[in-house]
This record gives sequence, structure tokens and C-alpha cells, in this order.
Amino acid sequence: MKTLNKKLLFVLIILIVPAGLFASFVYKYKQPSTSTPTIPVLKTYHNEEFGFEFQYPADWTLHPSVLKNPLSKFELIGTAPEEKVPNTIIPSILVNIVTPDFADRASISFKNLNASTSTVIVGGVEGTKYEYEFESIPQIAIVLPFGEYRMILGARKEYEGVFNQILSTFQFLNSINLNSQGVIPVAVLTNEFFNARDVIIGSVFFAGAASLRGNPEDVDNDGDLDLILHFDTQSFNLTPADTEATLTGRLDNDTLIKGADSIKIISK
Repeated sequence: MKTLNKKLLFVLIILIVPAGLFASFVYKYKQPSTSTPTIPVLKTYHNEEFGFEFQYPADWTLHPSVLKNPLSKFELIGTAPEEKVPNTIIPSILVNIVTPDFADRASISFKNLNASTSTVIVGGVEGTKYEYEFESIPQIAIVLPFGEYRMILGARKEYEGVFNQILSTFQFLNSINLNSQGVIPVAVLTNEFFNARDVIIGSVFFAGAASLRGNPEDVDNDGDLDLILHFDTQSFNLTPADTEATLTGRLDNDTLIKGADSIKIISK
């Protein structure tokens, strides 16, 4: 029996979030068949603090709120090209991260406005969609679980096309849904000091879960083969408050390895 040596090698890992199921929206243009179709120009909004991103039309502007509210942790208002200033009362587009209490009260308000409800999936996360009228203006709101908070995505019905564009490109970065019955792929990257193919797959644990299987793949497109490992989500030892997960294992020469990555827990 071999005795493990004392070497500990820190490795770079990245959490690969599988693409969620969502309905995509395609812009349609009524143009003569002889003309070249116009391709909408999109920008990407990236939020590192809360771990999400999406694409939106380049002629729109996004405005983070500077107002302090203990019930609202983050608010982003989207402004249409024809609007001179953001509409803070009934925003054209809204991304709001709120406390569960605030979200529950908002859901009750939607229902009191006789909102129709349906189940939707945004970025792989299941939520509830409300369609209602407020002050005679048709509106849409989607409430999603978001760790210890809730996320509310909203829009005026007249901007539903732009809203659908945002929803179809919405991604939660390094997110783990603790209610998922599936698997999460994690990549161990090869570099000049370390060959990921030397990892003993059966020795690897990520957030307390043992690796189910692994396969080589060039994840970062640098010409070197990396290693993708798969883990059962239900086996993770994680809580909604966790913001980092650690991977441990060993190489075929008994060198110990360790790596970590930031995560965002999503639970219903």
C-alpha cells in the first residue's frame, strides 16, 4: 500500500453551468426578400457581485438604482431608446433582487390585480410568471428563487420582445440549484505546471460530493486537454449561504490537489 506524500498542489477549477431550458425569442422583420436581414446589435450586461448576465439591445440603456432600501438589495432599470429618463415607477425593464418577504408581498399584490400565472424557466431556474395590469398598463413579472434572496424580472407588456430577448440569454454564473436532481460538471484545467489527466477520478470530491465520472476535453481552448468531472447535485454539502466550493483529490503519483471556485446557490 502506498503512503501519500506531503505535497499539496493547488489547481485551477471552473464550474461549468449547463445550459438551462428556456424559450428563445427571435426578432422578425417584415422586409423585402431581396434585402439583407437586419441583425440586432446586442450588448452584454455582466454582474459579478450577484453572479448573472444577459444580453439586451444596444440602443437601450441600463441604470442601477442608487436608492438604499433594506428590502431591495439591487435594482436595475432598463430604458427604451424613446425614453429620456428612466421610469422608476413603472420601469420598461426591471431586474430587482429582493428579500423573500418583499417577493412574497409582491406576489400577493400581483394576484390581487387578477394576474394570470404560469411556470417559466430562466437560465435553468424555475420561477413564476405573472401577467397583470397596473394603472391600466399591462405588465409582466417573473419571480425566481435566488439563494437567500429572490429575483424579480419585470417589463411593460409593450416591451415584451426585448424582455424575451433578455430572458433567452439570461445566465446565472457558477450557480448551483440545490433542488436539482441532475449533475454538475466541473472542469480541472491543465497548465504548464499541472496535467489534469494525471488526476485519479475516483479520488476527487467537490463540495463534499464524490466524482461520478470524468472525461478529457479542451475546456479553455488552449490546445491542452483538461478534465471535466461530474457530481451529483443532491450529494453536495452546501447551504444557501455558501459562496465558495472546494475540490480535493490526488494525482497518480499520490500528490494531493486542491482547488476552489466561487458559487451562487439557488434553492426554492
